[in-house]
Amino acid sequence: MSALRKAGIMCAFGAGGALVSMDSVIVSVALPFISKDLSTTTSQYSWVASSYLLAAASLMPLWGPMSDAVGRKPVLTAGLLVFLVGSLISALARDSNTLIGGRAVQGMGEGAFTVMTNICMADLFRLHERSLYIAIYAGASCVGAALAPILGGVLTQYAGWRWCFWINLPVTAACIALIVGLLPFPMLKLSALTELKRVDWLGMLLVSCGTVLLLFGLQFGGIVFAWRSAVVIGLVTAGAGTLILFVFQQTKSLYPIAPLRLFRHRSGSACLLVCFSHGFVYIACLYYLPIYFQLVLQAGAVDAGLWLLITAIPTTVFTIAAALVIQSTGRYRDTIRAATAFLTLGTALSITFPAYRSWVRIVISQLLLAVGIGPLFQAPLIGLQAAVRPSEVSSAYATFIFLRTISSAISIVIGQVALQNELQKQTTALLDAGVSPDIVASLPHTLDVFWASVGLPNSNRDALRGALTFALSRVWILYTIFAVFGFLGSYFIVDHKLKDGLPHQEDG
Repeated sequence: MSALRKAGIMCAFGAGGALVSMDSVIVSVALPFISKDLSTTTSQYSWVASSYLLAAASLMPLWGPMSDAVGRKPVLTAGLLVFLVGSLISALARDSNTLIGGRAVQGMGEGAFTVMTNICMADLFRLHERSLYIAIYAGASCVGAALAPILGGVLTQYAGWRWCFWINLPVTAACIALIVGLLPFPMLKLSALTELKRVDWLGMLLVSCGTVLLLFGLQFGGIVFAWRSAVVIGLVTAGAGTLILFVFQQTKSLYPIAPLRLFRHRSGSACLLVCFSHGFVYIACLYYLPIYFQLVLQAGAVDAGLWLLITAIPTTVFTIAAALVIQSTGRYRDTIRAATAFLTLGTALSITFPAYRSWVRIVISQLLLAVGIGPLFQAPLIGLQAAVRPSEVSSAYATFIFLRTISSAISIVIGQVALQNELQKQTTALLDAGVSPDIVASLPHTLDVFWASVGLPNSNRDALRGALTFALSRVWILYTIFAVFGFLGSYFIVDHKLKDGLPHQEDG
């Protein structure tokens, strides 16, 4: 393959990687404005994000075998087309349910693109040159994530939040054109039916249904129905039971989504625990910091985007720095321990955010979060791959990405459930402060109240901001607990010998 053709393919991969990385962050900045425009309930607010991640995670196991069945190029192209259609639906959405559906379609496409890009790079490039192209792809993704807050703020404030989705269309179309024109389409070795039999269809159904049932049960509890109601108990029980059945099914599946044999290694299990903790906590920073900035501190979208850069840019720097340290030293355990410690400190400091602008806490907490978040994208994966057999490296990678994505999807809904229930507890204090009963009654169900608070008397506005600040502090306590789990898990990780700073793995 010529150097020019490789460059064109990597342009498509890099632009696509930057786009999908940007998409999660850019929407987080726009969400408070989306909520205001579409009269989004608090429950729907969380599903705008979770539907994207849950759809991506649920279908990830499908794309590898599907590409073996019909070819890499068709699946990669189809994934980008699905992402484009989802972006179009989201841009045109006139109500929250349509937006949630569009985000789910986007998530399906994002999952296909992410999986297929990594598979294609493994196919196209020899092992000795692959690290360079993976670094280019990762760097482009990091740049997209770093630019997303300010771009999202500018688009939302000056062009409207729909442009956060319109901007995807020309970039996605250009990526499709490059891939169709340049990516090779080799002959298939096995029949489509043979390859599709390798998909764990039952496992995909069980994990997605179980997760959705459990999340709906938790979401309804205390707000829509009482915690002891038959609906909540039934949903939670059905969801938990389905997930238990999924674990049992994984022991019987020939091609499991999450091979339980990976958990036989203490160090590998600890890396997966750190992965779950990281996915659970880092996504909260993207979605709950903008709520604090815009609804408590009354910042505009551009200001909120600028403030979020305090996390985004150092995260990119420390992601790359951690990879270089591991590459040069061949050690990953100390990097993971240090990162989980910083992540815990950053979330703990976020608990103390006041109802006014405290720049010291805003800056220090975000810097601590960045030092913790960045290294944990890759370091635990290297530790997991070092702990397993060479033949299990690809399964370990797939399980790691699946677990991080599903934990992020769960995290946003769990955080929203905690926020709703804490706001519900503030009703008596708000009524005593003279806040209108109509406003208090709507408080657990919609965030629009905080936009409308601008026209209220100062005492009422301060009471509402204080209630949201207190509720968010309780949400950060939840995330601090999960960060602590990751920190404790890091002490069960063992440094295995790496070859040239990376886990030894076979070519192909």
